[in-house]
Amino acid sequence: MTADDFTRFDHILALDPQNLADLRRLAPAGATARLALLLDHVPGREGQGVADPWTGTAADFDTTWTDVTAAVPGLLRVVT
Repeated sequence: MTADDFTRFDHILALDPQNLADLRRLAPAGATARLALLLDHVPGREGQGVADPWTGTAADFDTTWTDVTAAVPGLLRVVT
């Protein structure tokens, strides 16, 4: 992330609450991008982070993929 990204993009998505907090701290004055969690676009999942499958099993990657794809319809409603 660079300071320019906060005005260059309309939306910046984080995958977990800690990353969102970090982005908010990095955002310069005058930032115009809307910061949100990816799962904020899934009804009932607002405020939740996508599970990090890095040290898990193949099933954990499937869970992450399911979460990410569940957010797509809601995200499309926001950006189109």
